[in-house]
Amino acid sequence: MEERLQKALEFANYRQTLNAHLHKSKIKAETLLMFSKNGGNFIINEQLICFLDYLIRNEYSEATLLDSNKAPIHIADVSAFLKEVTMRYFEVTNDYLNEYQTLRKSRSVRSILDIKDKE
Repeated sequence: MEERLQKALEFANYRQTLNAHLHKSKIKAETLLMFSKNGGNFIINEQLICFLDYLIRNEYSEATLLDSNKAPIHIADVSAFLKEVTMRYFEVTNDYLNEYQTLRKSRSVRSILDIKDKE
């Protein structure tokens, strides 16, 4: 009976450690997807990228956008802004994917902690 209890405690500790590190990775990605431009703070997401693409397709070279605090921010070059935002989005999401997959493949608390120590 004691062996089963020990295994159950080890598994619970593993799940708790895994979930904590997955949550930490998610928060890190969300933080890195915050982007400042011209005194405004934007949250990079698919909606922002699509809206910027819409503006470019309709030949807007500059625009005033509302940032995450609903403050109006003038963007002088929408194309350059879209390029910056898109590059940041893919860098962050690719890093998040790699970290997520590495954590999900870890099968022990020690391996999870070893991953974090290497970073």
